[in-house]
Amino acid sequence: MTAKDINKIKNVLPPVFEKYGDVVTFAYLFGSTVRSTTYPSGDIDIAVFLSPKGCRSAFDIKLSLHADMCRALKRNDVDALVLNTTINLMLLDEIVRHGVVIYDANPDAREEYELKILHQTIDFKTQRLAMMGV
Repeated sequence: MTAKDINKIKNVLPPVFEKYGDVVTFAYLFGSTVRSTTYPSGDIDIAVFLSPKGCRSAFDIKLSLHADMCRALKRNDVDALVLNTTINLMLLDEIVRHGVVIYDANPDAREEYELKILHQTIDFKTQRLAMMGV
């Protein structure tokens, strides 16, 4: 995917996120889309962080967001991931390190989240090396 395509996504999706009020705090574009290793059958990976104040379940919001993002991008191959409910630390690290921020309603909250994930990843990698005796 080209920089032009990424910019299009950055322009098209923020109004979708804003429609949810203060529920969506920030969002990343990640995966093969930003690594420029897309394939004709490749999808668009979007990760969103939901405000803890949200009254609906993360699953319900994810379903609604997914449908709205597909409509806005005029594609049905959009994958939505809710950062708050994802436990795969290596995936979260990949998103934070290499993802592209496409929406940021609260930069302080995003930076705090990124620091938390980076610290957890460093701790995990250090503990894993210690367990392996390296």
